[in-house]
Amino acid sequence: MENSEESRVTLEVSKDNRVTLVEMLGHATAGIGLNLIYGFWATYMLVFYTDVFGITAAAASIIMVISRIWDGINDPMMGAIADRTRTRWGRYRFYIIFMPIVVLIAMTLNFSSPGLDAKMKVIYAGVTYILMSMAFTSCDVPYWSLPSVMSQAVDKRTAILSLSRGMGQVAGLVIGIVAIPMVQFFGQGDMQKGYLMTAIVVGVVGGLLTTAGGLMVKEHVEPIIEPKAEKIGFVKSLRVIIQNKPLLLVLISLLISFMSNLIRQSLLVYYAQYNIGNINLVAAFNTITVPGMLLGIALTPIMSKKIGQKNFYYLASLAGVLVNGGLFFINPTSNLNLFMFVFALTSLPQGIILIMTSSMIANTIEYAEWRFGQRSEGLISSTQTLTSKIAIALGAGLCGVILSLSRYVPNAIQSAQTLSVLHFSLTMLLAIMIAVGTIPMFFYELTEEKHAAIMKELEERKKN
Repeated sequence: MENSEESRVTLEVSKDNRVTLVEMLGHATAGIGLNLIYGFWATYMLVFYTDVFGITAAAASIIMVISRIWDGINDPMMGAIADRTRTRWGRYRFYIIFMPIVVLIAMTLNFSSPGLDAKMKVIYAGVTYILMSMAFTSCDVPYWSLPSVMSQAVDKRTAILSLSRGMGQVAGLVIGIVAIPMVQFFGQGDMQKGYLMTAIVVGVVGGLLTTAGGLMVKEHVEPIIEPKAEKIGFVKSLRVIIQNKPLLLVLISLLISFMSNLIRQSLLVYYAQYNIGNINLVAAFNTITVPGMLLGIALTPIMSKKIGQKNFYYLASLAGVLVNGGLFFINPTSNLNLFMFVFALTSLPQGIILIMTSSMIANTIEYAEWRFGQRSEGLISSTQTLTSKIAIALGAGLCGVILSLSRYVPNAIQSAQTLSVLHFSLTMLLAIMIAVGTIPMFFYELTEEKHAAIMKELEERKKN
């Protein structure tokens, strides 16, 4: 850790150039590793439970609901623990470097198939699923806290998050393409062995990348009012979330954005199989979104610096409404190429929105420090991971409602009503959700100018 003079917050925060390209690549590398692990675990855990391990879908759903409830306590608690951690590797790097081995062990247990009776299988699945969720949280919450201690410059943090978000999305796409072939290769007809070996390989590769990324980054920022913050209890420290208006507004937008992303991913399988008639196109649809994500990575730090975060968010939202809404008027059966082209465009505004909300959340850390005298990167960043988990639960539930309302019948020729509801949900519904998600931004007042003024006042407090 740097000495107090070197780690002092710079008044001209936009000129904070302490973060090197190697550090930015390190954060992105760790993000790739975490997304490889999470992508496999979150996507294939349910099908493993029902089709391989042999528990009912209802039991698996209950396990996941209980885990999400526990996350409501565990995520903020992990954030508070990380905030209070002091090691030679820093507060957050410590977890990124050393916890991936715990994640590997937990995921190996999660995808194991011990010979148990029906009741014990459910108990085993519940315990190992919650352990895996806790292990991953111990890496994920510190990971999203890192940008705030790597730099306090808004544009620099946006650049870090743009690169990391983009590379993480690509990692998730890679898992979607290679996971099932890996299961088939390792299993050779034995699905239990196939899933277990794939989980181990993904855990090892993802863990090594996460640890390597943690070793590449540095923590440059220390709490300005650290002694006072150390004495604040966990319950009282929650005020940096509950009374943090800018944070709450961004979280509402982020929740809706995460939900829309999950709905698109989930319904795409049904849409390709029944509306288009070719389920093999799912991989192609996922692949064509990569250029849009990469373009978003390049544009976000440039445009947000040029026109401001809020204005760029509005622009991305408008583009999202237009392209998703426009997709509604294209018939994929008669004009598949045009449909896929416009579908590819939807990834650009969606990726930008995710990056911008992450950057805005980071800015609320200094706001909380300014207002409450408490710097809590981990606690505030934990709200982002918790929001994503809530979005997964709500999004999955909404997908179930959509399928129910459409009168969907598995593995059958679908009615015109079902096809219409699926088409509306994959296009116009997402446009509506993006528009609704923009509303909280109208009340978000933590602009770059206000953030700079807060940074200046915090610097004055430190001098005094």
